[in-house]
Amino acid sequence: MFKYLVCSCLFISSVNALVDYSDNSSSERFSKRIKPKEKIITRSAPRNTSSKLSTSRRSASPSLTGISFSSSVDTLTIGSYQNYKESKVSKISFSLDVQTPYNIYLSTKYFLASSANQNLANTSDYQAGNAEFILGFNWLKFGGEYDQGLLNIYGGASVGQKNSDFAHSRTNQIYGIETVKRFLSFALGLGYELRISGKSTSESSTGNIGKLYGSVGWEVSNDIKMAVEAATVNIGEGKGNGINSNSINYSYFVPKIQLGLSPRVSLDLVALFVINKSVMSDSISAKLWDQEGIFGNSLSAKLAFSL
Repeated sequence: MFKYLVCSCLFISSVNALVDYSDNSSSERFSKRIKPKEKIITRSAPRNTSSKLSTSRRSASPSLTGISFSSSVDTLTIGSYQNYKESKVSKISFSLDVQTPYNIYLSTKYFLASSANQNLANTSDYQAGNAEFILGFNWLKFGGEYDQGLLNIYGGASVGQKNSDFAHSRTNQIYGIETVKRFLSFALGLGYELRISGKSTSESSTGNIGKLYGSVGWEVSNDIKMAVEAATVNIGEGKGNGINSNSINYSYFVPKIQLGLSPRVSLDLVALFVINKSVMSDSISAKLWDQEGIFGNSLSAKLAFSL
């Protein structure tokens, strides 16, 4: 009996030794000292919002409300014309685009031009070109940011300018329609523009000018965007002292690359190549300097600022 009691006491004491009667608060304090590593949160650099991917000619950022101002320097090479062969024309262009939150946008353009060739200009100083004003509507918009589709319609005028070797006196009406569809990092565009020519007072007259154009653009990275545009232009027969007895037809294509210098500043490098043309030298007397590609190839660099 005594042995049984001794064994029982030893068993109970061994069991009690396995039970922890220490204060739980000390273990909790110790566990709080050992904290798991906090998750490191990194913030990526802001995207370049100076110009969203788009192939729209009139509304560069139709999904972005704001103001964009750009200035470009062009060098135009006139070739294969008598008295004008290999002549150089320098142009400084300015444009202002305003996109409102009401699917309405405004666009203005203006340029200055000069040439050392006396057959083109009486002076080598820069002279005023024709100012252009456009009012457009994002008539139809569907899809999200990366699959957005747009249908734009616009109208405006090219204002006549007198006493300039690089501007015509006609005030032309401008009407156009264009559609743009984006597929992730790619965008496709197609449009048609009609210019109804006004009355000429100091240069040869022209008929109406129609242009059909298409373009494709893709976003290489946040700071690099590329695009290629092709267009075909038809200039109708002029009346009275018209530039020709038949219509003028020519085509050109424009590769361009846009480099994002900062979230609000971009640099565009643009080249224009005429691939098919039937242009008479009389077109210079009509002062069609506001028409892209009519006189030859050109190179330009454009600096754009967005607000």
